[in-house]
Amino acid sequence: MPNAKLQSMLFLQGQRCYFCDRIIPKGEASLEHLVPSSGGGSEHPDNLVACCKSLNALFGSMSIKEKLRAILKQNGKFVCPNQPAQPQVNQATAQHQQTKTPAKPAPSNGAKANVPANRGKP
Repeated sequence: MPNAKLQSMLFLQGQRCYFCDRIIPKGEASLEHLVPSSGGGSEHPDNLVACCKSLNALFGSMSIKEKLRAILKQNGKFVCPNQPAQPQVNQATAQHQQTKTPAKPAPSNGAKANVPANRGKP
């Protein structure tokens, strides 16, 4: 694969993988044909994207429809095979941490917090 085309795609994509959007480390980038060469896909820039070598190998000669289906089946949690596994978070703990309310600050200048007014009663 010509290096100039790969460098051009990387530049246009901000050095990011077209599919997983992570920065592609040097030597880990490759050109992917959206419509595979085996299916009549051209070398035109409209048919080429830079992606991780592992994704290129995974997609092989899949059609664009098959590639999109593979990504969409991840339900918005597409993980590149090159990415390290993320630690699993206990959902109950995560929800609890999101709903915690911060403690109220202590009153200043001698004012009493949350004390109802006397309303004329002794």
